[in-house]
Amino acid sequence: MNKFAKACMLVVTAVGITAATLPPLAIAQPSRILPRNTVPMTAMELKKLYGDRTWQWDAGGGRFINKDRRFIAWSEKDGTPTVAEGHWQISDKGRLCLVAVWATKQDQAPNRTCFAHVRDRGTIYQRREPAGQWYVFKTYKPQPTDEYKKLVREDTISPNVAKLKESF
Repeated sequence: MNKFAKACMLVVTAVGITAATLPPLAIAQPSRILPRNTVPMTAMELKKLYGDRTWQWDAGGGRFINKDRRFIAWSEKDGTPTVAEGHWQISDKGRLCLVAVWATKQDQAPNRTCFAHVRDRGTIYQRREPAGQWYVFKTYKPQPTDEYKKLVREDTISPNVAKLKESF
């Protein structure tokens, strides 16, 4: 066997071992969950989707303010009051990033969290980057279980952020 054939055999073996050690869904997931014809959402579509809305979370939420693309949030996850102030970024490649400094009474730290968005015939898919799993964010005919339903116009965030900041 010549050197080229040995090298090819080594590559094929390595790929096979890697594929065998991954969970089956990790290999098949992209083609099974996302339709073939998805396209990234545009910055304008993302602005329309998130702008001047509150994303309600189980223990808090985030507010996407159109003016200067400000982002504010609060959370009491695990019983720890936390606030965030920063901005949100969008791109024509379907990316939404939250860039903020998160603060507790004791400490603060910068954080950047990004989400990818693609669409197909009215259905929006989202995943947390870099390695989150795709899921339906908004169905063509919105369902009560859609994550999209947690985006509301009411600003429930600003009063909570102000209250928590006063307690710091």
